[in-house]
Amino acid sequence: MGRLIVSLSSTLALTGAAGAKRALRNSGAQIPAGFTVTAHTGAMLTPPNSLRSIRASIEAGADIVEVDVTFRKDGTVVIIHSETPGDGEGVPFEQAAALLAENAGVRVNLDLKAFWNTAAVQEILARRNLLERAFYTGVCAENVPPVREGSPLVAYYVNDSVDKANLENEEFLRAYAEKIAGLGAVGLNTRFDGVSKTLCAVMHAHGLLVSAWTVDKLGDQLRMLACGVDNITTKNPVKLRTLLETVKNGA
Repeated sequence: MGRLIVSLSSTLALTGAAGAKRALRNSGAQIPAGFTVTAHTGAMLTPPNSLRSIRASIEAGADIVEVDVTFRKDGTVVIIHSETPGDGEGVPFEQAAALLAENAGVRVNLDLKAFWNTAAVQEILARRNLLERAFYTGVCAENVPPVREGSPLVAYYVNDSVDKANLENEEFLRAYAEKIAGLGAVGLNTRFDGVSKTLCAVMHAHGLLVSAWTVDKLGDQLRMLACGVDNITTKNPVKLRTLLETVKNGA
């Protein structure tokens, strides 16, 4: 990992540092206070939805670790990218929660793949003292009622996207932000190619956060920072952390 940081820092110093600072300066945007880096499940070339992936993401300096959450037929909460896992499939979320509870500075993004037993998720989070460190993504507008009914103590983003034709339409975006706020969400979780500076500004004016996924290329990460997103989800948190430090330090 040390070699990766040195290599990336050298590359940025030669080709990207000045451009990174110039991009931010010219945009007029600042990295928001409280900006976070989320490690996509399977980050750092680890198996997705595994304890190994969680450990690697924590070691890589991620603020937030993402896992996919769903339920076996008997209601057992597991982490796996499947709406209907078979018996014995997936890592029990109880194990993941125990690992996360041991790392006090890390939060967890629970990307829901099913919604019918979120009460069990909340119970595990509460028992592990993780309620303040956990939130849902993967929640579309139609999923909000079962999520709020089953786990009213767990915060959630709404997963959605804005048509690119409306990304600079402030009137549309204000109405859109009011809709997101009306759903009780803390913010919008959206693909990075559907983000604009205007979208972020309007969301922030309505007290909402903007989280962009999945952003792995340097140019895309710079554009997200210039837009003013509050979080970037990436498969390589080390690379993004190094970029942030390079931009801050002008190295």
